[in-house]
Formats: sequence, structure tokens, C-alpha cells
Amino acid sequence: MSREMSMSREMGMSNHRGGHLYMQTNETRNFVVHYLRSANGTITEVERTATGGSGSGTFKPISGQESAPNAFEGASSIILTPDRRFLFATNGGDNSVSSFRVGEDGRLTLLDVESTGNPVEGKSGTAKSLAYAASSSTLYVLHSFGPDHLRLMSVDGDGKLTSRPERYTVNTHDKPNRVSTMVVVSPDERFVFVGTTFDEPAEANPDGSPILWVRRPGGTLKTIASNAPDPDGLVVFPIEQDGTLDTPRFHDARGGSPFFIAFLHGRADTFVLGEAVGDGCVMGHIDADGKISISPLVPIDTSAGKPSELCWLSISPDNRAQRFREMAPSGRCVETSAAARAIAGSHLMAPMSTRSTGMPRN
Repeated sequence: MSREMSMSREMGMSNHRGGHLYMQTNETRNFVVHYLRSANGTITEVERTATGGSGSGTFKPISGQESAPNAFEGASSIILTPDRRFLFATNGGDNSVSSFRVGEDGRLTLLDVESTGNPVEGKSGTAKSLAYAASSSTLYVLHSFGPDHLRLMSVDGDGKLTSRPERYTVNTHDKPNRVSTMVVVSPDERFVFVGTTFDEPAEANPDGSPILWVRRPGGTLKTIASNAPDPDGLVVFPIEQDGTLDTPRFHDARGGSPFFIAFLHGRADTFVLGEAVGDGCVMGHIDADGKISISPLVPIDTSAGKPSELCWLSISPDNRAQRFREMAPSGRCVETSAAARAIAGSHLMAPMSTRSTGMPRN
């Protein structure tokens, strides 16, 4: 198996007796791994099902490194439909998406594999994140590189996929090479959120960490973090009834790079952003007209080093705490908790605790 497994959210197929967990391997012959989760939290591998597509393997598309830590950098590369009938997975190596039927026992049956419509340029594609709008049966596929960052697919009643001609970008007129991270459909299916990390692809240090500065003509240095200094790193598209997207708005994410987006449970108007370069999290609110307000950044413990590269987070069922993973420069994976305080009113967060999981970066 590839040493880089795509980080995925635990699927909603769970109860007090346990549940199911799905991850993808990102191997050049890609697989989805199905685990059974017991009530005490232990997991047991059940099966591996080939996706029929290709992952990037150990190759890191956004930096061009032949082998590097966190090669895939996926976020929501595997998702379930709300009715739990189908599971979708990206194949980053060949820019395709696989569709599976989910059995009552959680086992998967491959139904279809469809190209996203974006050609593969170089050694690997960059399809990395998925979101689904059930009301229009539209699957949104995000690629790290543009200009066509977002492509759309239709899903029929049997789980078959059809590529659609629509394509959307998170680039701006003066930033033609932005790197995106994650796509999310708001719970009310009115908006598509896209996170970004860099305004142009980053070169790598010898340890695999990104070089966050570039030298401009005249010798000046400029950060390539997508939300610093220009406050436009969070991109929000209104959704039309047929799943197509309207003109995007670019928002200040209040941190360096808004990598991960997570809505609170049962709240279509409140979300959390994990800032990969900002070393913390922020809480945001969106009103019915699409107006966004975001609270100040809550810093995390960066004693292991900066930047923290905070990339993935999950929110507790009661919306009172979140846990996230940061790939610290020290090579350790750090798990941190933060409390969401007075959610209904001020949308504030307060730090609680930090502990190292002891997991190596590689």
C-alpha cells in the first residue's frame, strides 16, 4: 500500500454499536479500504475494493516531488450521498471519479468510473475533493490546479456518472495559478465553498515542507499564501436549481490559507475554517443573501514549530469541540482540541488543549 493514505471523514454510517469507515490508498492502482468500527473505537479492516482508477502514488502533484510526505493532500476525497446508497471517490492520478453502491453491511460494489473532463498534464492529475448536492443530483469535483478547478457530474438513480460541460475557477485576474484544497456544499445546498492554500504552486524545502515565499522582480519577497496579504482566500459560489454555479465571491478567511471547511452539525449558517498557514481556526457565518462574517483567528499550540500546516479537522456531534491534525515542521502529527463557545450568538472559539499523537510525519 502507498504510505500516503487520503485523509477522509468518518462516514455517517454509525450508531452506538459502531459504524463504518472508508479511506482511499492513493496507490497508482487505487483502492478504497473499508473498516468496521466497534463501539469502543477500534477499527478492523473488512475489504479493499479497486476504484478502477489511478491515484498519484508517492508522487506529490502540487510540488512535483517524486516522493514526499502527505503526497495527496486530499480533503473529502471520499463522500457518501445523504441516503447512504452511494459512495464516491476521487482518483487523483488520472482525474477520474469512481461511484460505488453501498450494501446494508457497508460493503462496496463498483458501479462506474468517469473522467472529470480535465486532462492529465505531467505525471499526475490533481482531482482531490468532492461535494454532492442531492436536490439536483450534482457531484462537484475539485482539482488542485486550474484554470478549471471545479468540474460537475450528474448522478442518476443507479449511481452512474455523467460528466457535464460546466467548469469554474478560483483564479482571479492577477492570480492565474491558484491552488485549491477542498469543496463543500452548504447543508441547505444554496452555496458551494472552496478553500485555497497558495496563489501559485509552492516549491519544497528538503524536508518536503512548502516554501511560502517567492522572489519578485527587483528582489522583493512575497508570500504565496492564498489569503495573505490579499484577503480573498475563501471562494463561495451560489448554487442554481440545476446545480450550476453563479458568479463567485472572494472573502477574507482571516488566516493565511483556508485549507479545510466544516459546517457545524444542524447549522446551515455556521462553519469552521482550518488555516493551514495561519496556525489556527476561525468560525464563520453566512446569511441567506450569502454575506459572510468571520470571527478572529483562534491560535493553536505551535510549540512543535511553525507553520503548523493545519489541514484536517472534525467537529464533535454537540458542536462544542473540534479536533484537527497539524503536520508540524518537527515531523510530528499533533492533535488539538478547541471549544466552540456561544455558537448561537457570538460564533467564538476558545482553545482547550493540545497533545501530540506521536505519529511521524511520514
